[in-house]
Amino acid sequence: MQLFDKNKIDGFLFVEGNDGIRDFGANHHSNIEILLLLDGETRVWVENKGVFTARAGDAIVVFPNQQYRYETQKKEKYMLLTADIKRLTEYLGVLSSYSPVSNVVKGASEDSEVLSLAKSIVKAYADEKNGYRDTVIKGYVTAFVGRILSMTELKKNELESLDTAGVIAGFCNLRYKEKLSLEVMERELHISKFYISHVINERLGVSFNDYVNSIRINEACRLMLESDKPLKEISREVGFSTVRTFDRVFKRQKGETAREYRERNSIKNE
Repeated sequence: MQLFDKNKIDGFLFVEGNDGIRDFGANHHSNIEILLLLDGETRVWVENKGVFTARAGDAIVVFPNQQYRYETQKKEKYMLLTADIKRLTEYLGVLSSYSPVSNVVKGASEDSEVLSLAKSIVKAYADEKNGYRDTVIKGYVTAFVGRILSMTELKKNELESLDTAGVIAGFCNLRYKEKLSLEVMERELHISKFYISHVINERLGVSFNDYVNSIRINEACRLMLESDKPLKEISREVGFSTVRTFDRVFKRQKGETAREYRERNSIKNE
């Protein structure tokens, strides 16, 4: 049985196929994988979850570090995205602390926004003369993954049932509003701070501070869209000691200031 090793992919891979999904055997990688099933029928086996059936119009979503395999039932026509989570820091908190209730998202491949974004990704890949091609692709992929996640029923991982990486991620998601440090985690979890740092870097590809800050920024975005709280209050509520630090981290992670983010989304929702 041939293995399909996607760990070596740097960034994003987007593939279209109309001759069935090749049997790659049991797959396991640290990326998120989304398959839009345009025609045909597939069964997907996911370790510790069972077997799910996807039909034309559905999507299959596999989170990082889930072992899985596809089994063709009727020859498929599909679009397949594999995304390195190191390029999707916006979703690190969700991808490390939650898992799909079902790895099949019914009707997702028929969603007009999903299909539009998928076609935009294909078009962006083909535009090799565009000097901003990589940035454009990342933008479309980020929106595409976000749309699929919004349609996926998720459940928070139970802290007790996770491996060490999961325990670390779960602790960060529970305590990110506090003054969180490797020393605090070492004392609370009884795990070496050096090992904690190694696990986060090895499994998520980011530093400890960047991971915790990604959780804080995502929560700040939610508060900005769902409340009219001042940015100073929001920055303090999600765990930043100063507004200046909040502004700097927000700009680095989102590519725009918090004020610009709020104004842009306010206009969009009017």
